Amino acid sequence: MLRKFSVLLVALLCSAQWTFGQSTFGGIVGIVKDHSQSSVTGAQLTLTSLDDGAQRTASSDSNGGFEFINLKAGHYELTVHAEGFTDYKISSYDPGNLNLSYRGSLQRPDCTGNGNVANPGTGSMFNIDAFNPIPTVPVGNCGVGILEGPGTTTIAAGLAKTLHLTERLRLRFEGTFTNLMNHPNFAPPPTNVTSASFGFVQNVQTAENSGNRTGQLSLRLDF
Repeated sequence: MLRKFSVLLVALLCSAQWTFGQSTFGGIVGIVKDHSQSSVTGAQLTLTSLDDGAQRTASSDSNGGFEFINLKAGHYELTVHAEGFTDYKISSYDPGNLNLSYRGSLQRPDCTGNGNVANPGTGSMFNIDAFNPIPTVPVGNCGVGILEGPGTTTIAAGLAKTLHLTERLRLRFEGTFTNLMNHPNFAPPPTNVTSASFGFVQNVQTAENSGNRTGQLSLRLDF
């Protein structure tokens, strides 16, 4: 069975001012990793310009790193090939022109299977093999809300007791608790299928959303 890998990218844009005009260029640096977060050495990378078809190649080093420098501003497609892995392809162009905040990421992947796993854990909440990050059409066929997160299980309780000290004097004791059993409720993991942290739980919910157990005790004197 062929494995899959992920690519972490950083795009750099620079401009140089010359006497007779301005030249804009940039670069792409990144790291190739498999889904166990181990670096992939010797991966062959091909960067293709979607504007003029020009291609450049590179290989990942011993740390999985690579770079393409002195690139013209434009749209590019990166293909990664390595023995034992499924070829990986990512495009910098949004063919549907749907992303208003960043023209460079596709809105929705294609689904090739069930993204949920039978026995999810904090390190494998979803099935990455069920997604193709580069859809065959401008918008992928994955539906909304198809992934099941870790969920929330919590018990809240309160206790109050009023003591009549005299005819007019009363002492009231109160105690309230959230997440009484201190059950760990994990926050939803990242759902970007092109991210190396896809499906990995990274933290728990906040106290306001049934995080760690909290308690409050109070005494009130009425007269």
